[in-house]
Amino acid sequence: MITQIVRAQGNTFIKELLRSNNIPIGNTKANFAQNLNAAIDAGALTQGAIEAWLGEIEGWGNQHVYLFEPPAIPPTRIRSALEASKHADLLVRKVSYEFPNRLSLSTINLSDAHLSITWRRGRGGWERAKSRDFQRDEGPDNFEYRAYRERFDRSVVRFEWRLGDPYCAIMIQFANRAHGREAGVSSSRGS
Repeated sequence: MITQIVRAQGNTFIKELLRSNNIPIGNTKANFAQNLNAAIDAGALTQGAIEAWLGEIEGWGNQHVYLFEPPAIPPTRIRSALEASKHADLLVRKVSYEFPNRLSLSTINLSDAHLSITWRRGRGGWERAKSRDFQRDEGPDNFEYRAYRERFDRSVVRFEWRLGDPYCAIMIQFANRAHGREAGVSSSRGS
């Protein structure tokens, strides 16, 4: 089962899991799966390492938590309000592993006791990899190559409300200076 969870994360993140645990990566998804299975069987990749990795890439770690009073809507009316909204299709959507470039609403889960709303964002960039730098002489010229490795990060923002509790929580994974900007909210300081 753990292999299915890991495979659902996508090639980019599987590579990071294998790389960070010094496990050969391979060139195809089949290679990734083979190396992943071999590492699990050999005990080179432990359940603790996989759980820590999932916590990092799924956005549950390293977050700011804001607690506040719940919305004024009675819990018995939440489902009908969501079904009447433009986001009704997200109520029946399975867990999404998509991470668009912009923070986007991805899922709404509602049970008799709990409401969870999730937004996701993925970003890529280049990280300096000094260990891959090298110099090469080509005749009268000397060249220096500086390496960068492509890296992807994912962020998740969650609204969580256990309907019987007198408070709700918003969990935001990115830096607090960006909370209002990422959500498209302007902020101002009072005097």
